[in-house]
Amino acid sequence: MAKKILFAGLFVGLLDGAAACINAYVSLGVQPRGVFKYISSGLLGKAAYEAETLPVILGIIIHFIIAVTATGIFYQFYKRYGQALRPVVLFGGIYGIWIWLFMNYVVIPLSLIGTYPSNLYQITIGLLVHVFVIGIPMALLVRKIVRGKHMDF
Repeated sequence: MAKKILFAGLFVGLLDGAAACINAYVSLGVQPRGVFKYISSGLLGKAAYEAETLPVILGIIIHFIIAVTATGIFYQFYKRYGQALRPVVLFGGIYGIWIWLFMNYVVIPLSLIGTYPSNLYQITIGLLVHVFVIGIPMALLVRKIVRGKHMDF
């Protein structure tokens, strides 16, 4: 079971990482390494932008730890309350919004990043990504895991 949750979390993390990199490049002209340096700056502060490779690797690791953890939390919740979480797509979307709120109003403010420089465009894109790229795919994968169905990636 843990292996399936790990793979589901890694898959959702891959989707989210791709969406973050595409959004950062399209809206801000930031390359993917800048996205992961931003993530690692939560632990390293401004030093994340002064080095080249290690902050990028650390950012990728942090990103996937968060994705796998969020998937594990949803798994536990769905395993316990799955019958009440119907339709699963709706609750996956709600969970995606919850993840966005938690990251932007708890995790980031407590990190060395401090605040997320957001505007209406970034908030809208962030919420849409968290609903459709993170929450719903995560919920569908977790439902398959709980039901014991084979997962094809």
